Amino acid sequence: MIRYRVSIRVGVAEFSLEAESREEVMNHMDELLSLVRGASERLVNSGFSSQTYQSQFPEQGLKTRRRGKSEVVEVLRYLEELLIPSGFFSEARSTSDTREKLKKVTGVLFQSRKVSQALGILYNKGVLRRVGPQGDYRYYIPNLD
Repeated sequence: MIRYRVSIRVGVAEFSLEAESREEVMNHMDELLSLVRGASERLVNSGFSSQTYQSQFPEQGLKTRRRGKSEVVEVLRYLEELLIPSGFFSEARSTSDTREKLKKVTGVLFQSRKVSQALGILYNKGVLRRVGPQGDYRYYIPNLD
């Protein structure tokens, strides 16, 4: 009997792990995270974007946690759904680096200050860390291995 289910949603993809015990979940969590990272990286490197998916399959749509339409909200969504899971922030990245990667992935060149604002929000939430002097921050996710 399945007692535990862990699901991770990345854009239009959902990855799940089902187990009968907590120990079994913990034993297989690294495999699930590795699968999510690999799939996310492939999506990003292939130029996949959720906008492309929505235009090709509008009836499917996307379930997102954020409801707003502002540019910062869009940047946050792409950062959370595509760049963070792909391992983009395994190295310290500047706002400019992030902005260029977002353009490559989404086809949209977001305003630099909106990307910077979104990175700051993720820093304040504890998702990202940053180094460097004010005005020249670089954001990263620490390696927890």
